[in-house]
Amino acid sequence: MSLLIGKIINVYTDRIGIELIESSDFSYNYNGDSYTLNGINDFITVQNEYNNKCLLRITSIYQKQKALDRSENSKFTDINIADACPVGEWTNDVFKFGITKYPMVGKNVYLANKGEISSIFESADIKNSIYFGDIVNLEYIKFKINLKTLFSNHMAIIGNSGSGKSTTIKEIINSLVNDLEDSNKSINRKNINFILFDVHNEYSNFMQTNYQIIDAKKDISLPLENLNLADWINLVLPSVSIQLPILKNSLKFAHLYEDVKFDMNSLLAYIVKELYINVQTDSVAKRQKIVGICEKINNPDLLKLLDSYNVRFGNFEDKDSEKNFKEKLSNLIKNNNFERIIIDSLDKIKNIESLKEGIELALLWEERKGNNQVRPNCITMMTRVENIISEYKDNLFSSNINKIENYKKIYDNEEILTVVNVSELEDDDLRFFANFFLNQVFNNKKTKNDLKTYNIIFDEAHRYIKEDNNNELTKSFSIFEKIAKEGRKFGIYLTISSQRPGELSKTVLSQCNNFIMHRIKSGIDLENIKKSNPFIDEYQINRLSVLPTGTAVLAGESFLIPLEVKIVKKEEKKDESASPNLLDVWFEKKEI
Repeated sequence: MSLLIGKIINVYTDRIGIELIESSDFSYNYNGDSYTLNGINDFITVQNEYNNKCLLRITSIYQKQKALDRSENSKFTDINIADACPVGEWTNDVFKFGITKYPMVGKNVYLANKGEISSIFESADIKNSIYFGDIVNLEYIKFKINLKTLFSNHMAIIGNSGSGKSTTIKEIINSLVNDLEDSNKSINRKNINFILFDVHNEYSNFMQTNYQIIDAKKDISLPLENLNLADWINLVLPSVSIQLPILKNSLKFAHLYEDVKFDMNSLLAYIVKELYINVQTDSVAKRQKIVGICEKINNPDLLKLLDSYNVRFGNFEDKDSEKNFKEKLSNLIKNNNFERIIIDSLDKIKNIESLKEGIELALLWEERKGNNQVRPNCITMMTRVENIISEYKDNLFSSNINKIENYKKIYDNEEILTVVNVSELEDDDLRFFANFFLNQVFNNKKTKNDLKTYNIIFDEAHRYIKEDNNNELTKSFSIFEKIAKEGRKFGIYLTISSQRPGELSKTVLSQCNNFIMHRIKSGIDLENIKKSNPFIDEYQINRLSVLPTGTAVLAGESFLIPLEVKIVKKEEKKDESASPNLLDVWFEKKEI
């Protein structure tokens, strides 16, 4: 029995119209197998030439009226029409995505048989593939994905909250680990490194072995001396015009502040002298500032001279006192070439609290020239730094050697997976941390050029890998776009998971070669996917808004054709990412 379902009545570049045969039952028996035309998402075929056959996917079915004959008084009858989008073609029995030869009107259309479908989806490299789920309407196909093509490309896993993203990530990793454990090959653990940034602390217990959990707020400290200017910009978030130059000088002053060999009293005396001579406005405020600096110098003779510094009028009571004050300052100043010293100073520090001292020195350095507006203009940056110190001085930015070693274990260990719990980091701090970590991995790989690979999964990526048009400074110092463009040749692969793809960096999203797309309802997000994903058509974009939970559209270089797959859970465990059942929470169970 043939699998004939109809014939072509029109052909467009993006769709083909088919008049279905008159039948109330599209059930078939072909070569001992049973088939049923279910409708939307079914695959169908058209024989073009003896060596060319097209694969189509049904996207819509509807009825229209057709005249029974050509006369003006002809009666009409209802016919069933199916629209199908071109998917790919076989040439000499070899299947490829995309169509080069379109079928002609009048050609017969057949339901795709199991042999044809199997030739597309069953990987030739079974040993190096992982079982992922069941293809919708083709449950008899055990769909597998090739490990090499899946994990040697950037990937985006997107979908609204509750659509199944977290489950997909867990199943991908579980499938990979199980496959590696079951393999007869010896695993080189030094070369495998999967790292997952866990934003909601929901991946802490989904595996039994082969992974480690590191809490970013409790278990690790960052080596501050490894932070470069770009890292500090991502952390402090200064404004470009005023605060950025102050931040640059602050880091240099902070480095000098930590240098035990540097004569800080000499610098402070120089600033006091410059303030006294150059600043002529607001004498009372000027005096308060000078007294405050002199107290830091803590020279008894200098402090005694300040007794003659008039509190009310902000000047000395007599010329001799003023002369003695200036001479004492000159004696304390051992070097007048501080401009050169600051320019040549490094911008590396070891203690986060030194940055606060560095900012104060940088502000005084500007105020000594009469710039009285610099401090008010830097209030927001000062507040930001104070908050950072208060929040992280005893954890993320502590000097604890053991915690610094724990940080290095994230990217240098022999566990297959490292889950980094970043749930206690604010979005701005998370963005800094992810940038800093990724930058270190990238620089290490460029330096060592070893065989180690990094597959880094960023959960809720829209929170810190975002299209930030409001801050060109932090955008220009984002490492994500650089890795998206250059990372693959160094063995660094990104997986970004997000419920708001419209907010993701367009550059990063456009560099993804594989897409796993769960349910998405937002028109803005759908439009962004349409622009950044060349692998799917208009029908599949529209289909995303009504996908059931746990089902995803897969498209990209790892998938020969775009397809809809129901992700299969191989082990039923408590899902930490699942939404709570409100009825179970609200009501107590009554004992009977």
